[in-house]
Amino acid sequence: FDVLIFQDVLEHCPAPQLEIAQYAKHLRPGGILFIAVPWCDSNRAQLLKTEWEMVRPLGHLHYFSTKSIELLLNACNFTTIHATPVSVFGNRSIEVPGFSKSVLLTEDSPDQIYVAARFGG
Repeated sequence: FDVLIFQDVLEHCPAPQLEIAQYAKHLRPGGILFIAVPWCDSNRAQLLKTEWEMVRPLGHLHYFSTKSIELLLNACNFTTIHATPVSVFGNRSIEVPGFSKSVLLTEDSPDQIYVAARFGG
């Protein structure tokens, strides 16, 4: 595949690194991975702590900062090429240099980080 999209997935996985690695086997070298996950560095997350609406003990197993998602991707042989934290509702279009199409991610919750990463270092 040329592209994989994990939108609101990784925070639910017991082992996000294994999940990415499993699907990355099907991605061509230089392929793109798009991710949207709750962003625990947001002002609202920092202010509200356990009252933050993304804290869902029965559903969210992981919370990601800009740094933690980058470290996770690096461990899976991806290089982050674009990361956009967003703290408002709405649609986001991610443009990736060298990639011919943009990806539209529709989001119904704020405090997300949208990441594009290239496979194969």
